[in-house]
Amino acid sequence: MNVSRTVLLNRCLALLGLVLLGSTLTAPPLAAQSLDAAGRPAEIAVTGGYLYGKPAYGPDHMQGVSFGAMYTRYLHFPIAPSFDACVNIGNTSYIKETTYVGGIRVQGQVLRRLHPYGDFLVGGGTINFKFPANANYTSDNSTVYNFGGGLGVDVIHNVQLTGDYQRQNWNLGTAHGGANAIFHPQLFTIGVKYTIPFKSYVGSSHHYKEK
Repeated sequence: MNVSRTVLLNRCLALLGLVLLGSTLTAPPLAAQSLDAAGRPAEIAVTGGYLYGKPAYGPDHMQGVSFGAMYTRYLHFPIAPSFDACVNIGNTSYIKETTYVGGIRVQGQVLRRLHPYGDFLVGGGTINFKFPANANYTSDNSTVYNFGGGLGVDVIHNVQLTGDYQRQNWNLGTAHGGANAIFHPQLFTIGVKYTIPFKSYVGSSHHYKEK
């Protein structure tokens, strides 16, 4: 691995940890931050962030972006279900991997501001070869199964800082010859979640009723 990239990733993870810890310890206890669904039956949010990962295809690590949207429904339970859709775009010196996935996320709450979650997403992926050995085989595609989870922390009104890990399953089949090309990229994303405020609800990802 390139040392400078490793240092960059470690610094980003350390910064995320410090922000999560600081936000949790210094934030005042706000009653509106409980996971009580009263007065906020649902929310829509958008997400975006810096992606760093292991493509599992070629020697390099990849960098890129991840962005998406989600709809969360609060059902008076400690765990809230969401429908999540996202796009991941990662590049190495050899390939480019792009995935479009959607599925179910379940989110909980710890210490008022912390929100761990897990998800299972399914969709499609495309891999482009920048230096193809066969001029007739420059790209391929696969159904992608995506398993993962992460942590969000309320930072300011409507905004969460997020850390996310996803493991993917690709199968390119035998179009390129030989046995099935099955591989498992791993994606790490540090980003932001922004909850869209509606007329009746404002605030962080935990809404404050207008007075």
